[in-house]
Amino acid sequence: MSIEIVVDPRTMAWPHNPTTGRDFLKGNASRLVELMNERQFTSGQFATFVQWKNAGRIVRQGEHGTKCLLPTITRTDDGGEVVSGKPRRGFTVFAIEQTEPMATVPTNQK
Repeated sequence: MSIEIVVDPRTMAWPHNPTTGRDFLKGNASRLVELMNERQFTSGQFATFVQWKNAGRIVRQGEHGTKCLLPTITRTDDGGEVVSGKPRRGFTVFAIEQTEPMATVPTNQK
């Protein structure tokens, strides 16, 4: 069974990370498209808390992120047998609509 991900290009962008320039793939993209439809997010821009902070944005208080998974990386030997594989690791992303520009911090004035 194949799940078709439908994104209307006139109203929604494909989920991507503006800080890395990479698109989200497969299961993560499916989860983020579903979120975009539910919450009316149209930008398609998702990044981690730290990535938004480094880009000069802050996640608004009370916002909840969306869990994503890094792909599993496996190595095989010459016979095709799997010899090692990293366990799946998760990370949390926030849409740009859940952030706002950082307020400028005033310098100490005397």
